Amino acid sequence: MSTGIVEVAETGKRLAFVRRDLKVLAAIRDHGYIRADQLAAVIRHRGVGCARVKKVYDYTSRLSRMGFVSLNCRGLVGNIGVLTVTDAGHNMLRECGYGLNTHAKAESDPAGVEHFLSLTDMMLRFSREYTPVNYWLTDFVVRSENNLRGTGDVAEKRFSMRPENDRINAGGLAKEYDAVGEIAVNGRPLTIAIEYEHTLKASSKYELMARSYAADPYVQLVICVL
Repeated sequence: MSTGIVEVAETGKRLAFVRRDLKVLAAIRDHGYIRADQLAAVIRHRGVGCARVKKVYDYTSRLSRMGFVSLNCRGLVGNIGVLTVTDAGHNMLRECGYGLNTHAKAESDPAGVEHFLSLTDMMLRFSREYTPVNYWLTDFVVRSENNLRGTGDVAEKRFSMRPENDRINAGGLAKEYDAVGEIAVNGRPLTIAIEYEHTLKASSKYELMARSYAADPYVQLVICVL
């Protein structure tokens, strides 16, 4: 199934932008920055099927030739290469109806590369230890969900590990968590949120955060990583 034709600027070659490209591009966007090995695991949850890291490089090289993915982030975290979506990639997702209701972008986010990579590592660990992970909303998807409910807009379609039955309250989540997911514990679903703190805060700040967590009717457990 083709969703459009993209002309590669440096060669003039025309490439079909297909459904798989859309799914892979949306996965990279949702996770901010992501390594190829992480992406290989993530896209299994998004209908792409099992993909080895070498195949993921083929997928992302193709998206890079289209101008939708940046492969020039090497050296940001040691010698590990990371992937992120370009402005053209964000525009393509919006044109296909898979935009997020947030203007946040990974490259301008103050959290930094390691923040996004660490959150994805946490998600993948949960998916290994608590099967199944019914859905997983990343940092940017959580922001989008809250914005949608704050403005009353209708959510756009997107490939995301999100609940089939939308149980997020009309006002959104209590705050913009770094991630929200539903895991299975002893055979029962548990909705969790991740808060990844890079610096310690004053005790009064944590008291306010705790009150906010307690008032959230949607999330049952908040895990703070300091």
